[in-house]
Amino acid sequence: MVNAERKTNHTGYAYIFDFDGVLADSLDIIYTCFQSALEAEGVRFDYEFYQTCGGLSPMDIISHVCRDQGKAQSAEKVFKNYHALYEKSIRHTKPISCNIDLLRNLQRCKVPVAIASGSPKKEVSDLLDLFNVQVDVVVSAEEVKQGKPEPDVFLRAAELLNVDPEFCVVVEDGDHGIRAAFKAGMRVLKYLERMP
Repeated sequence: MVNAERKTNHTGYAYIFDFDGVLADSLDIIYTCFQSALEAEGVRFDYEFYQTCGGLSPMDIISHVCRDQGKAQSAEKVFKNYHALYEKSIRHTKPISCNIDLLRNLQRCKVPVAIASGSPKKEVSDLLDLFNVQVDVVVSAEEVKQGKPEPDVFLRAAELLNVDPEFCVVVEDGDHGIRAAFKAGMRVLKYLERMP
């Protein structure tokens, strides 16, 4: 959900959160949906590879895997099946409470907050509604020319927040997203799900 009372001309810092794996505990659900949709078309998908895909859009992941296994023509069908499976599973997604708490504390301090995700905007918005969370801006990879690891989603979020990139702090868990944030000239906080 997007907060209609967005702040403008902010001269301090803004925070931009990744979504899956940072605000939404959705990575295992997403993996299961990828695996089912890909294997239905005879395409292998292992968890080790999936762990290297953090920050990439679902279509980028599917296209890459299908192309590598000589099934590029199956990518569109796989994506439709993935999306259908994810839509059925979305209600089981839980929030990552420590990062939701951080987001809400920032908002209480009047810090502008955005989400920049590789996931489709509707999926992000549906989960924000489920979590009862509002932010100032949501940007999806489907809205920009290039997704992560390119900086487009972060730069667009900063533009919509009216905050210079150098005054943005990105909260990310995936290597592709971290590279994208650094390319955008932003500071990065890496969220580590499991501490050693």
